[in-house]
Amino acid sequence: MLEFPLLEFLTIVMAHGLAVVSPGPDFALVLRQSLQHGRRVTVITALGIGCGILVHVSYVLLGITVVFREWPMLFAVVRYVGAGYLGWLGWQALRSRGTSRPEAVEHNSGR
Repeated sequence: MLEFPLLEFLTIVMAHGLAVVSPGPDFALVLRQSLQHGRRVTVITALGIGCGILVHVSYVLLGITVVFREWPMLFAVVRYVGAGYLGWLGWQALRSRGTSRPEAVEHNSGR
């Protein structure tokens, strides 16, 4: 007869519970947007994060893992395209000059 390892199961449940409730990069991004840009931009950011999570959950539920397991070359292509896109985003971020906030402009013009 197979014994159910209750203690190990509860340990995993507790670890996952702590991981879910702990703040992460999504929380930091939403907090930054709320402090810098206000409610509208924050809501749009949170909706974007929610849509991204929905995409990931959807393809997992639809069995994309099985497809990638059957065709590892397809998985490699998707992985390299994703890495290229992240590299492009990083390059664009490094090249951008950024925008000056009106508060900073007003503060500096008074000197």
